Amino acid sequence: MLSINSRLEHDFDTFTATAQTSYARLNNRNSYNFPDALIASDFSGLPPSDFLDPETNFIDWDKRDSRLTQEFRVAALPDAQVGWLAGVVFYRDEAQRNRNSEMWYFGPSATGSTDYDLTTTGQAVFGEVNLPMNDQLQLSLGARATHESKEFHSEFTSDGMSGAVPYFAEEGEKSYDFVTGRAALTYDWSPDLMTWASLSRGYKSGGFGQGNSLMWSGVPRDPYDSSTVLTYELGARSAWLDDRLAISGALFLNDMRKEQMQTWDYEDFTGKNLNLDARSVGLELDAQYRPSDRWWLSSGVAYTNTALRNVSEEAAALQDGLNSGNHLPTVPEWSAKAAIGYQVAGQDLGLGGVLADGTVNARLAYNYMGSRYTDASNFGKLPPVHLVSARLGMDFGNSEVYFFGDNLLDEEYMSIKDRFGTDAEGNPVFGVSYARGATVGLGAALHF
Repeated sequence: MLSINSRLEHDFDTFTATAQTSYARLNNRNSYNFPDALIASDFSGLPPSDFLDPETNFIDWDKRDSRLTQEFRVAALPDAQVGWLAGVVFYRDEAQRNRNSEMWYFGPSATGSTDYDLTTTGQAVFGEVNLPMNDQLQLSLGARATHESKEFHSEFTSDGMSGAVPYFAEEGEKSYDFVTGRAALTYDWSPDLMTWASLSRGYKSGGFGQGNSLMWSGVPRDPYDSSTVLTYELGARSAWLDDRLAISGALFLNDMRKEQMQTWDYEDFTGKNLNLDARSVGLELDAQYRPSDRWWLSSGVAYTNTALRNVSEEAAALQDGLNSGNHLPTVPEWSAKAAIGYQVAGQDLGLGGVLADGTVNARLAYNYMGSRYTDASNFGKLPPVHLVSARLGMDFGNSEVYFFGDNLLDEEYMSIKDRFGTDAEGNPVFGVSYARGATVGLGAALHF
């Protein structure tokens, strides 16, 4: 993984000008030997050992993603009576997926090689203004207008499996023009209590799914539509105990139109992209407490209720169990977090040399994810997860070195549970994937 960021800023007499450039790249390679052995055994009733030949049962993935962003903005000075900003942004995303596989039990749909390339380019103008209505009430208005283009090319080459076309290629291009924005009212009841109400409109452009489960038969993929969301929010933020305790909370409602989802037909091993209406409502509560200048504690809890809406008979026919009222995939009903942190100057710990000029920071965190589903039909339900992470670093102002650890309890938990069909006795068979176990590492960052 590579990430490069730069920020140039200059204060003029009446405004601040900023230029920001960022580039990120991630390359990932995954190789799986006999990935479907257990599933094929359940389907066929044969022992898993019959499917353990890595020469005829494997998946090799090469995944490459990159994003380049350039932004220019001007903004009012911090002490301006009316706050405002305006700017333009340009971005270019590239995604490549190369898969070579053979899972002979699933026939030609899971064999051969597939290459996929997607390029997304976009340009946007944006602006925001904060208008004080009186000493306590403020109105904020913001908007962004975007033009985005997507272009893809994909190829399939058979490995000779009977039933598959020798070669198939497809390509497509689509453009999208859309406006997003936000309006908010904030009211300062006192220096220690503020409330707000906001309305925002979000947009996700349509496109071409990365996977086409029918390429082996020469059938092109169908593009999916754009989706929109209207978000309504009411919240409050407060400070207590001489600003050592901060408590905030919010109620929200997300009204989603044509939300982008995927379905899987386990009878013929084909997937489709769908656009379905949905809604989510919930609340969030967060608190942070500083018992001293060095120590801090934080906690939070969230509740979210989600539901598909207006599922048509045509959409329901594409996947068994797809109905109005189903929960949205990957969204837990309950989630929670807690953390404890410590920060102190190196010299106060008795460190010498260059370490005396740095700041030591440490954090121990706990996260809870409640049960959730991995598919819109709500067949694959995942159990709750408890995760512990930690971080210890030395910050020198323009650079930082740190140790980190994730999932320190080495909890083995499922991240995917998709229904693949039924076994010889008619019982459901699920394909599952487990998240990475305990991970520790060393990192460094430079700021210039």
